[in-house]
Amino acid sequence: MWTTRREEQVRALYDEALEALGRGALRDAEEKADQLEALGWSRAYEIRAMALHRAGRLADAIAALDHGIGAAPGDGSLHLLRANLLDASGRSDEALEAYEEALRVGSVASIDVHYNRAVARLRRGDAGGALADAERVVTEAPEATVAPLALRVAVDALITLNRHEDAVAIVEHLLASVDARSAEASLLHGVLAKALLAAERPLEEVLRVAARAIDAGAASDELLDVLARLATPDERPRSRYRVVLDVPLDASAPRDPRIGAEAAGYLRVALVAALDEEEARALAIRLEPSGLRDRVRVESLTREGASELRRSCVVPPLQRAFYGA
Repeated sequence: MWTTRREEQVRALYDEALEALGRGALRDAEEKADQLEALGWSRAYEIRAMALHRAGRLADAIAALDHGIGAAPGDGSLHLLRANLLDASGRSDEALEAYEEALRVGSVASIDVHYNRAVARLRRGDAGGALADAERVVTEAPEATVAPLALRVAVDALITLNRHEDAVAIVEHLLASVDARSAEASLLHGVLAKALLAAERPLEEVLRVAARAIDAGAASDELLDVLARLATPDERPRSRYRVVLDVPLDASAPRDPRIGAEAAGYLRVALVAALDEEEARALAIRLEPSGLRDRVRVESLTREGASELRRSCVVPPLQRAFYGA
């Protein structure tokens, strides 16, 4: 019989297991999974599967979930994780069946299942199915954490379906309903720039929206893709550079609303294809908000070898680490 004390013990142990996974202590995470299983909690199989997956043992991770579902068939989280891992292993038909089973079980948020299935469907070329799942998330749970991610899938699906103006319209519709100064708005401007480029809107319009997203702190993969596509290709050989920027944030600095007040600045790591160090430095700094560019200091700039790209650009993903005062 479960008691409040036992439930608190299990949840504390589960949090410790997630923390161990976060710092890469996979053996520690697996040991905690064993303890959780001994206490009779089905999420033990989730922890074990994630640890095995991160260790590169994908087949073993799926097998652990098969065992867990046999012991706890009503745990929708296990079905959802199993579906994701099946998709990662290339077993797409089985993955889709597993997503359907997660929805049938019903003990996991349906919007999470629809989002993950949208990603899987888009990956396998089913843009129509991906769009249906992604739109369901955006319309049914626009405030959910996963909604902006679902919007990205919806836009990619619409672009794949050559419905470029529809891609623009869905982003503009959402932009009209959010605070223009919010983090969500800055992300949406990045997605809008991608949709505008696909719709072959005037270059000035695309660049204006991209600049607005950058100034709002949304240097996202969509923006990197847009700026790369706008770069002029030629056959001159590029080098690959790793640029580390130090961006201090004092009281007078414009601040991204997603950055906590306790942050005194951040380090940004950018991988750049460029003709020389000067161009690499300029491209990396260009992705910082215009109000911060004069403050940026190049912590390091390292040539890592030749680049196969024939255009100068920053390639995703960008990485940012904050530091305190």
